Amino acid sequence: MNRLWRSTLVIAMLAIPVSAFSEDLSTEKAKAKVEQVGQEVLKIASNESRSLKARRTELEKVFMREVDVAWIGRFVLGRQYRASTPEQQKRYEKLYAQFLVKHYTSKFSEYAGESFQVLSSEPMDGGDVMVHTQIVRQGQPPIIANYRLRKGDGGEARVNDIVIEGVSLLTTQRAEFASVVSRQGMDYLLDSLEKKIQEFDTAHNPADQ
Repeated sequence: MNRLWRSTLVIAMLAIPVSAFSEDLSTEKAKAKVEQVGQEVLKIASNESRSLKARRTELEKVFMREVDVAWIGRFVLGRQYRASTPEQQKRYEKLYAQFLVKHYTSKFSEYAGESFQVLSSEPMDGGDVMVHTQIVRQGQPPIIANYRLRKGDGGEARVNDIVIEGVSLLTTQRAEFASVVSRQGMDYLLDSLEKKIQEFDTAHNPADQ
C-alpha cells in the first residue's frame, strides 16, 4: 500500500462519525429494556377487564416486537434451513413464528397477581447481554427467567434467547429440530409445527373467551 493510499484511507476513516461504529449493548440498557417489557407483559396479563383472548393477542404483539423471532428460527434449524428449498424455508419461517409466539404467550397470559423482578445482568460473547429475572408467585417458588439480548442493526435491543429455569430455548429446540429433520425430513417438521399451532388455537383460544 503506497503512502498516498494510506493517507487517503486514514482521512476517510477520520471523517466517519463516531455514531457509525456499532457499540456493544450495555448491561444497564439491557436491564432497563427487560424491566420495561416485563412490566408491560404483566400489566397486560393481569388486566382481567379484558378477555383472555384479547390479552393473548396483545402479548403476541409485544413478543413479535421484542424478540428476534426470525433470527431464532433460522438458528434453531441450523444447516437444515440452508439445505431446504426456498418454498420450505418460507413455510418454515411463517410457521415457526406462529409456533414460538403462541407457545410463550399462552404461558404468560395466565399470570395474575405475580410480580416481576430484574435481578442482574452480565456481558456475554459477541456483545450480547444476559439479563437475569424472576417472576414472584404467591405461595409458590419464583420462576427464574433469563433473557439474552443483542443490539440490532437499527440500534434496538432484542431478545435472541430465553432461558426458563436453566433451559435454553435455542439449545433445546436446535437439538429437537435436528433430530426430527434427520429422522423424518423437513416436511414432517413443517407439518408438526402446523399441527402444534392448531392445538394451541384449540386449547388456548376458545371462541367464547
